[in-house]
Amino acid sequence: MLKKTLRYAGILLSGLLIAAILYTGYKEVGNSYYLASPIENVFEVQKVIVPDFTLGEDPNVVYERLISRSFVGDFIVEVKSPETNETICFNGAKGIKYSAGEEHIPIVNLSWFLFAKDLKSACPELTTGQYYLETNYTIHIEGLPDRHVVNLSNVFEVLPATPRQCCRPFP
Repeated sequence: MLKKTLRYAGILLSGLLIAAILYTGYKEVGNSYYLASPIENVFEVQKVIVPDFTLGEDPNVVYERLISRSFVGDFIVEVKSPETNETICFNGAKGIKYSAGEEHIPIVNLSWFLFAKDLKSACPELTTGQYYLETNYTIHIEGLPDRHVVNLSNVFEVLPATPRQCCRPFP
Protein backbone atom coordinates (compact mmCIF):
# COMPACT_ATOMS: atom_id res chain seq x y z
CA MET A 1 0.00 0.00 0.00
CA LEU A 2 2.81 2.37 0.94
CA LYS A 3 4.54 1.63 -2.36
CA LYS A 4 1.36 2.41 -4.28
CA THR A 5 0.86 5.69 -2.36
CA LEU A 6 4.48 6.71 -2.99
CA ARG A 7 4.07 5.87 -6.64
CA TYR A 8 0.94 8.09 -6.94
CA ALA A 9 2.70 10.85 -5.00
CA GLY A 10 5.62 10.61 -7.42
CA ILE A 11 3.30 10.79 -10.41
CA LEU A 12 1.49 13.76 -8.86
CA LEU A 13 4.77 15.56 -8.12
CA SER A 14 6.01 14.85 -11.65
CA GLY A 15 2.80 16.29 -13.04
CA LEU A 16 3.11 19.40 -10.88
CA LEU A 17 6.75 19.81 -11.93
CA ILE A 18 5.81 19.54 -15.61
CA ALA A 19 2.96 22.04 -15.12
CA ALA A 20 5.34 24.47 -13.38
CA ILE A 21 7.88 24.12 -16.19
CA LEU A 22 5.20 24.67 -18.83
CA TYR A 23 3.82 27.71 -16.96
CA THR A 24 7.30 29.20 -16.59
CA GLY A 25 7.97 28.58 -20.27
CA TYR A 26 4.65 30.14 -21.22
CA LYS A 27 5.38 33.12 -19.00
CA GLU A 28 8.86 33.50 -20.50
CA VAL A 29 7.46 33.34 -24.03
CA GLY A 30 4.92 36.03 -23.07
CA ASN A 31 7.64 38.15 -21.49
CA SER A 32 9.91 37.72 -24.51
CA TYR A 33 7.04 38.76 -26.76
CA TYR A 34 6.45 41.85 -24.58
CA LEU A 35 10.15 42.80 -24.74
CA ALA A 36 10.51 42.16 -28.48
CA SER A 37 7.22 43.64 -29.63
CA PRO A 38 6.47 47.32 -30.14
CA ILE A 39 5.09 49.01 -27.05
CA GLU A 40 2.03 49.91 -29.13
CA ASN A 41 0.95 46.29 -28.60
CA VAL A 42 0.39 47.26 -24.95
CA PHE A 43 -0.47 50.98 -25.04
CA GLU A 44 -0.86 53.43 -27.89
CA VAL A 45 -1.82 57.08 -27.79
CA GLN A 46 -3.61 57.64 -31.06
CA LYS A 47 -4.12 61.38 -30.78
CA VAL A 48 -3.99 64.37 -28.49
CA ILE A 49 -5.46 67.51 -30.06
CA VAL A 50 -5.75 70.81 -28.25
CA PRO A 51 -7.77 73.50 -30.04
CA ASP A 52 -6.76 77.16 -30.10
CA PHE A 53 -8.38 78.93 -27.15
CA THR A 54 -8.63 82.26 -25.38
CA LEU A 55 -6.50 82.91 -22.31
CA GLY A 56 -8.55 82.04 -19.24
CA GLU A 57 -10.51 79.22 -20.93
CA ASP A 58 -9.99 75.52 -20.23
CA PRO A 59 -10.52 73.91 -23.65
CA ASN A 60 -11.68 70.38 -24.35
CA VAL A 61 -8.92 68.07 -25.53
CA VAL A 62 -9.35 65.21 -28.02
CA TYR A 63 -7.59 62.28 -26.35
CA GLU A 64 -7.72 58.84 -27.95
CA ARG A 65 -5.75 55.84 -26.76
CA LEU A 66 -5.71 52.06 -27.08
CA ILE A 67 -4.89 49.83 -24.10
CA SER A 68 -4.27 46.22 -25.12
CA ARG A 69 -2.77 44.95 -21.84
CA SER A 70 -3.49 46.13 -18.30
CA PHE A 71 -0.64 47.86 -16.49
CA VAL A 72 0.23 50.49 -13.92
CA GLY A 73 1.84 53.61 -15.29
CA ASP A 74 3.22 57.04 -14.57
CA PHE A 75 2.98 60.08 -16.80
CA ILE A 76 4.35 63.59 -17.05
CA VAL A 77 2.70 66.19 -19.30
CA GLU A 78 4.78 69.20 -20.30
CA VAL A 79 3.43 72.33 -21.97
CA LYS A 80 6.22 73.45 -24.31
CA SER A 81 7.04 76.27 -26.66
CA PRO A 82 7.46 75.07 -30.26
CA GLU A 83 10.00 77.83 -30.93
CA THR A 84 12.42 76.94 -28.14
CA ASN A 85 11.17 73.52 -26.89
CA GLU A 86 11.34 75.11 -23.43
CA THR A 87 9.01 73.64 -20.83
CA ILE A 88 6.53 76.28 -19.67
CA CYS A 89 4.88 74.09 -17.02
CA PHE A 90 4.38 70.41 -16.25
CA ASN A 91 2.44 68.03 -14.08
CA GLY A 92 1.91 64.30 -13.79
CA ALA A 93 0.95 61.34 -11.66
CA LYS A 94 2.34 57.97 -10.56
CA GLY A 95 0.66 54.63 -10.08
CA ILE A 96 -2.28 55.14 -12.45
CA LYS A 97 -4.07 51.87 -13.30
CA TYR A 98 -4.74 51.37 -17.02
CA SER A 99 -7.11 48.51 -17.89
CA ALA A 100 -7.15 46.63 -21.18
CA GLY A 101 -10.08 47.69 -23.31
CA GLU A 102 -10.46 51.04 -21.53
CA GLU A 103 -10.11 53.17 -24.65
CA HIS A 104 -13.11 55.43 -24.29
CA ILE A 105 -12.29 58.66 -22.53
CA PRO A 106 -15.15 61.05 -21.91
CA ILE A 107 -14.68 64.62 -23.05
CA VAL A 108 -11.78 66.00 -21.05
CA ASN A 109 -10.42 69.48 -20.67
CA LEU A 110 -6.82 70.62 -20.60
CA SER A 111 -6.69 70.86 -16.81
CA TRP A 112 -7.80 67.17 -16.58
CA PHE A 113 -5.08 66.23 -19.04
CA LEU A 114 -2.57 68.10 -16.88
CA PHE A 115 -3.95 66.21 -13.84
CA ALA A 116 -4.97 69.44 -12.12
CA LYS A 117 -8.04 71.02 -10.56
CA ASP A 118 -7.99 73.97 -12.97
CA LEU A 119 -5.79 75.30 -15.74
CA LYS A 120 -4.62 78.39 -13.88
CA SER A 121 -3.22 76.36 -10.98
CA ALA A 122 -1.76 73.75 -13.35
CA CYS A 123 0.01 76.27 -15.54
CA PRO A 124 0.09 79.83 -14.19
CA GLU A 125 2.94 80.66 -16.60
CA LEU A 126 0.69 80.08 -19.61
CA THR A 127 0.31 83.33 -21.54
CA THR A 128 -0.66 84.13 -25.12
CA GLY A 129 1.42 82.30 -27.70
CA GLN A 130 1.87 78.91 -29.33
CA TYR A 131 2.41 75.68 -27.41
CA TYR A 132 2.27 71.90 -27.66
CA LEU A 133 1.98 69.08 -25.13
CA GLU A 134 4.65 66.43 -24.67
CA THR A 135 3.39 63.48 -22.63
CA ASN A 136 5.85 60.89 -21.35
CA TYR A 137 4.33 57.63 -20.12
CA THR A 138 6.23 54.94 -18.17
CA ILE A 139 4.62 51.51 -18.29
CA HIS A 140 5.22 49.13 -15.38
CA ILE A 141 4.35 45.45 -15.77
CA GLU A 142 5.39 43.32 -12.82
CA GLY A 143 8.54 41.31 -13.41
CA LEU A 144 9.41 43.12 -16.64
CA PRO A 145 11.53 46.15 -17.44
CA ASP A 146 9.75 49.49 -17.72
CA ARG A 147 8.78 50.66 -21.19
CA HIS A 148 8.22 54.24 -22.33
CA VAL A 149 5.84 56.03 -24.69
CA VAL A 150 6.17 59.66 -25.75
CA ASN A 151 3.35 61.56 -27.43
CA LEU A 152 3.35 65.06 -28.93
CA SER A 153 0.13 66.99 -29.44
CA ASN A 154 -0.61 69.44 -32.19
CA VAL A 155 0.65 73.02 -31.89
CA PHE A 156 -2.13 75.17 -30.45
CA GLU A 157 -2.43 78.88 -29.80
CA VAL A 158 -3.51 80.70 -26.68
CA LEU A 159 -5.20 83.87 -27.85
CA PRO A 160 -5.49 87.10 -25.86
CA ALA A 161 -8.71 87.64 -23.98
CA THR A 162 -10.85 90.37 -25.47
CA PRO A 163 -12.04 93.03 -23.03
CA ARG A 164 -15.74 92.87 -22.39
CA GLN A 165 -17.47 95.89 -23.76
CA CYS A 166 -20.30 97.37 -21.83
CA CYS A 167 -23.18 98.21 -24.06
CA ARG A 168 -25.10 100.60 -21.88
CA PRO A 169 -26.40 103.33 -24.17
CA PHE A 170 -25.85 106.94 -23.33
CA PRO A 171 -29.01 108.90 -22.38
